[in-house]
This record gives sequence, C-alpha cells and structure tokens, in this order.
Amino acid sequence: MSKLIICFSFFILLSFPSSAFKVYYIHGAGFKYNYANVRAYKKSLDFSSFTFTYKATFASLNLMKNYHFACSFYPAIGLSYSNKIDNVKSSFSSEIPIMLEWYYGIIGKDCKYFGVGITNTFFYKSKPSITNQTFILGPQIEYGKQYEKESVYIGYRINLAYGLNSPKLVDPSTNNSYREKKFLLGINLYVILDNLKNK
Repeated sequence: MSKLIICFSFFILLSFPSSAFKVYYIHGAGFKYNYANVRAYKKSLDFSSFTFTYKATFASLNLMKNYHFACSFYPAIGLSYSNKIDNVKSSFSSEIPIMLEWYYGIIGKDCKYFGVGITNTFFYKSKPSITNQTFILGPQIEYGKQYEKESVYIGYRINLAYGLNSPKLVDPSTNNSYREKKFLLGINLYVILDNLKNK
C-alpha cells in the first residue's frame, strides 16, 4: 500500500512542469481523539485515545491558483482507554499517518483540504494479569480546514481508516474461520506554529 501511494505521488509530480513547483514547510501542533472498533466473530472491542499530535506539511505543488498538492505527516503519541474491560488504567497509544493532500486556499493560513493515505495506529492497555492491544494498519481518508482567529491560525482534521492487517482466525468451538474488522475515526485540533515559510 505504501509503495503504491509513493509511486502514485511521483506520477502526479512528474506530470507538471518545474515552473509549477513551490516548496513550502508548515508545521503545527495540537491534540487528537481517536475511536477504534475491532470486531472479531461475535465479539466487539472499543478503543479510544487522547494524543498529542504534530503536523508537518511540505513539498507543495501549485496545480493552479489557490489549488495545491502536498504531503503531510501527523505523528501522535498519548494515552489509550477502553470501555469494554473493567478497571483498565490509561496506557499507551501512537499513530503514524502519511497523507497526500489537495489544498484549496492559502497553505498554512485559510484553506480547506482533502487527503488520502495510510496510517499505522497502535493501542495498548494493561492491568495486572490482562494485556490488551491492537494495530490498525490500512488506508485513510481525511477532510480538514484552517482559519484565522485572533491573529492565530487554527485548524481541525477529521479522518477515517480501515484496517487491512486482519489475520485469518478460527473459532475453536465451531472451527469456522473469520477475520477481524477494524475501523478508526479521529478528530484532530491544531494550531499553526509559524507563518508560511518559503524555502
């Protein structure tokens, strides 16, 4: 999946003349809430997390006036929770999404954007005698918006992912095979840390 995204991005970049390129670097920081649901046969387990998120956007391509193509990373780390297991203490969660994005507006300032990419999200929770964890690795789509408020540019980002890393499992009571179904929904609020910088 990641190789396919990289090849697709290079194909798009090579389709435009060099005069269309303007390279920017925008970074921001904020907080994110993730909700994940893992379904396996007749069981369902919910995960949630609160994380600190960093936004790194660069390599912008000017498609036309007010339209841009970019690549962004949104690494996150924080605490994980579960409402399906009693007395589980807050533990650990991390996320490493890589997104190809299409912006409308001024990157780093007032703009809207859509994106497609891949994410690797990890939830881990434990208490004495119980450890519960899951990975969600798969495609992700997103929508985001940035706007100015009191001379500060803030933004929000909503993403949805589907996990492809579902091994084939067998129910010992019936010998029926099944696969886990993994879904992820995230809401990210962030602040742009500096003004738009041209390299």
